[in-house]
Amino acid sequence: MAWDIPNCPELSYVLGVMKGDGAAYPEKRKDGTVRYRIALDAVQRPFVESFNRAMSKILGRKTLKIFKLKRRSGRHRIPVYRVMWTSRGFYEWFVQLNEKNYRLVGREYPKEFIRGFYESEGSLSVCKGWSRILIGNDSLPLILFTKELLKLIGISAKVYTCKGQHYKLHIGRKEEVLRFFNVVNPCIKKMGGI
Repeated sequence: MAWDIPNCPELSYVLGVMKGDGAAYPEKRKDGTVRYRIALDAVQRPFVESFNRAMSKILGRKTLKIFKLKRRSGRHRIPVYRVMWTSRGFYEWFVQLNEKNYRLVGREYPKEFIRGFYESEGSLSVCKGWSRILIGNDSLPLILFTKELLKLIGISAKVYTCKGQHYKLHIGRKEEVLRFFNVVNPCIKKMGGI
């Protein structure tokens, strides 16, 4: 089943999310049929809502209900929010997507790709008035691509290797951090007061 979707900001955002916390997988049902799932589980509801709106726009459907689950974290149970789309066309398009093609989408809408990837894999650290942004992943090509996209929007970042095959993008200069939040405008992990 061929599925063609024009590049759009929402697609770039969803690809950023899918390179991080998002998931695409076939789900075999008891009756033998298969559902093709595109899902996101996260502890931040605004992140799941943003992903839900983007998928709605891409697929041309109404937004879906977001479910609240409880997950075990050590001895505690924490709330996790989930949205789960079903689309064979999107699933097949996504799993066949090669690096060259996702890079084309990301380059056309860099801030949206960065936003999705940051919301999935990023963190904001504030200590004694000093702020930094970290974005981590096990894929060095993906980290280097994100660094390239940051450069396109005027933000410089450094890449570090951590614990074997884990890599981090580091944005630490105050003006760079401020520019990141002004341009990328993530829905979570935002700046408070610098």
